[in-house]
Amino acid sequence: MKIRKFWKRILLTLLVVLVATDLTLWWNAKVPLSDRLYRVVSGAPEIHLDGALLYYEGRLDNSAVVEYRPSDEGLYLYKSFDIPDGQVPPYYYKLGMDNFVGFKYSKMHRPFGMQ
Repeated sequence: MKIRKFWKRILLTLLVVLVATDLTLWWNAKVPLSDRLYRVVSGAPEIHLDGALLYYEGRLDNSAVVEYRPSDEGLYLYKSFDIPDGQVPPYYYKLGMDNFVGFKYSKMHRPFGMQ
């Protein structure tokens, strides 16, 4: 009985540490570990833009996009067609091989508009 209680405490401590790490990364405008896991499971590539890792937001189907600029890895990123030239888009898109299914990314920012 004491062995089960010991393992439950170990698992609970590990869970608390992982959640605290994720919240700390998110609060400091870094990509959390949970987002990295979500990206890996989805099969999306890791993309850096100007030295910063982009936050993975999910899959994108049949969107009207135009070319924007290459990432640090040389993958070409796209933006929504209705964003004027010269304006930084809030979201970046990486199209898949078939040019219909893509991945949505954004730059990380501090929560609640904090600076």
